[in-house]
Amino acid sequence: MREVMATPGMVSAQRYTLRDTEMSRMVGTQPTHRYLLVYEMDDDPDVVMGKVREAVEAGAIQMHESLDLGSVLMSFWSPHGPKLHGPTLDA
Repeated sequence: MREVMATPGMVSAQRYTLRDTEMSRMVGTQPTHRYLLVYEMDDDPDVVMGKVREAVEAGAIQMHESLDLGSVLMSFWSPHGPKLHGPTLDA
């Protein structure tokens, strides 16, 4: 992930693990994946991912052996409205 973060246009990255919750059990279906990785980009995703692809092809970025390219789901999202933050202890 550190190599990918060195790509121009990448701002941040955060890994997540699926949590088993009462609410998710009420819905009745579990997501198909147990892990999520969110990258924040400050440039066009096609441009940034093109740079990542070029770096992989050049050998500058090595994909981790645990990455199952046959089951990866990838999508790109744009913000819809402002980012909201909850109250802090300082408020």
